[in-house]
Amino acid sequence: MITVQQSQTELATQAVVVKVLYTNATGSLVTHVVNLADSGGVYGFSPYNSDAFVTFVDSVNVEQISEDERRSISTFNTGDSLYVRTHAPDGTPLEDATITLSYAPPNGDGALLRTWSDLSYDRRA
Repeated sequence: MITVQQSQTELATQAVVVKVLYTNATGSLVTHVVNLADSGGVYGFSPYNSDAFVTFVDSVNVEQISEDERRSISTFNTGDSLYVRTHAPDGTPLEDATITLSYAPPNGDGALLRTWSDLSYDRRA
């Protein structure tokens, strides 16, 4: 589990991308890419309620618009959590894996936010 402890600014959830690089059972390098806003088992899910390789639990911001109306806003920010399973979708245990977290808006400049490398299913990150 990766939890955002602090951030300088809120980022649009739909512009945050996670890449998991690993070697599969046949020895080929695989890059698994997910967008955190993907509602197909990623956004709003965890390993407890989704079989997805990567899941994202959002700490949603709620804004009061009027006396009777509120709206929820999804951002990538403090309190959010990412889960990456210890075994690849093909069942291969992750060894020497790399996870990258990037901000990749459709227009404008993006940025690599963080990289975790030399990760393994049998070692604490």
